[in-house]
Amino acid sequence: MNIKMILGMPKTLYFNFYYLPFWKAVRLPIRVAPNVKIKSMGKRTSVKLREGTRIHIGTVGSFGLGNKQSTYWQIGNDSAVIFKGNAILGKGTQIIANGVLEFGKDFFCNANCIINSGSGISFGDNCILGWNVTVMDGDGHNIFKRGENSPIESPNIYVGNHVWIASEAMLLKGASVQDHSVVAAKGCITQKFKKESLLVGGFNRILSENICWEV
Repeated sequence: MNIKMILGMPKTLYFNFYYLPFWKAVRLPIRVAPNVKIKSMGKRTSVKLREGTRIHIGTVGSFGLGNKQSTYWQIGNDSAVIFKGNAILGKGTQIIANGVLEFGKDFFCNANCIINSGSGISFGDNCILGWNVTVMDGDGHNIFKRGENSPIESPNIYVGNHVWIASEAMLLKGASVQDHSVVAAKGCITQKFKKESLLVGGFNRILSENICWEV
């Protein structure tokens, strides 16, 4: 056991025994780095893990990224964070959930990402996020049409299976990226793409079709 795992043990124990039943918590399936800042934990039932799943929070980051920025955890009482398989949430990543946040199998998120679910964000299996990626399904502030009392709707975000979201890309409310696709670095996605195997970049621009990619 390395020094970071030892230093993170108090928070690791806290996360596991807060969210999980005793028989599952004793196996410590959630590993938490010592510099994770906890704003709120939500309800004890807010986080759900499938049997055999391993979750790492704030433990990795390419090229030393995230070393100077604390990982952030803020879970609301009405939220649900669902892990369907193993997941790695990199150093300096901010996890904010007041809606449903769902991670598929073998999810990897590099350093300094923001994943903010006010309504619903869903990742499929084998998704990779580069560093400084933002995935946010709300506006941060309510936006109204003149003469109306209800704020403009914030549609959910959907990411399919085997999707690579490259560094500094943004997926905003209403974004939908299908299986085997890539969002290029610094791309900004705000709409639904119905086709699979797309390379998308810029502002909702399809750069290429029928692509494939591998790690």
